[in-house]
Amino acid sequence: MRAGNFFALPLFALFASVALWTTPNAAFARSSSVVSYHYDQVWGAAVRLIRVDQGFEISDQDRDVGYILFDYVRSGHRAQGSLELIRGGGSERPEIRVVVHLANTPSYLERLLLDQLERKLRGDYGDPVRNRPSDRERREEQRREESAPEEGDARNDEKRN
Repeated sequence: MRAGNFFALPLFALFASVALWTTPNAAFARSSSVVSYHYDQVWGAAVRLIRVDQGFEISDQDRDVGYILFDYVRSGHRAQGSLELIRGGGSERPEIRVVVHLANTPSYLERLLLDQLERKLRGDYGDPVRNRPSDRERREEQRREESAPEEGDARNDEKRN
C-alpha cells in the first residue's frame, strides 16, 4: 500500500462527513403556529382552505384525530402534504397548534399555508378568542388591589405631610 493512499482515505471521510452535516435537509421541515379559535372552527377552515380555496385533493382525513393528508400541486411540482391540529388550552382559552408539512419543499411554502389559514379564520370568525385571565392571575390582581392604599387612606396622608 502506498503512503499517499493511506492518508487519502481519512481525508475523504472527513470531507464526506462535513458535506453531509452542512447540506440542508428539507425532508424534516415542518412549520407550526398556534391559533386561539375553537377546534371545530379551525377544522372547518382548514378543510375549506385545502380543498376549496387551494383546490388540493384530500387523500385522507380524520376530524377526531385532527389530520388532513393532501396532494400539494403547484406549477407542475407535486408533493405530499399534511396538516395536523393539536388541541391545547381549555374551553375558556382554546389553543390549537396547527402543523403543516410539505415533503421536499421549502419551509416558506408551509408558512404560506399557515398564514392563509390564519387570515381565513380571522375573516370567517373575527378576532381570536381573547385570553381570559386564569384563576391564579385573577387572585394575584385581587391581592394587588387589596394591598394598594386608597386615596383617602390616613396612612397615605401621613406620608405626604
